[in-house]
Amino acid sequence: FHPMGLKPWMCPRTVYCERDLEKFHRYVWPQMVDFWWSHFDEMTRAWPWILDDKFKDFCITNTTAVNFTLTRREWLRQKQEYDAEKKRQRQQARKEQRRREQQQQQGQLQQQKQKESKQ
Repeated sequence: FHPMGLKPWMCPRTVYCERDLEKFHRYVWPQMVDFWWSHFDEMTRAWPWILDDKFKDFCITNTTAVNFTLTRREWLRQKQEYDAEKKRQRQQARKEQRRREQQQQQGQLQQQKQKESKQ
């Protein structure tokens, strides 16, 4: 078990990956994986021996044997689609809220007119 699901160094740095789709949705947090890689870059500057051949295979891989991967570009595309859909939903909700408010105001005006006509 790892708090970020599959250990980031077990996948190529250009993808987010997990063994299956369920775990991918549960564990893959792209910002955290990117943060891990930036931290790794800092470690390699401080301890360049990490990149020696005898450690390199443990720390960096260019392939993965997992079933589900998502490139950074694809993740960004999906995020943009998700953000656009959320924005559309918020706009639709505001539009619906304005429509309800207008209907309520019209109802109040009608009630007021009815009261005035009765007097």
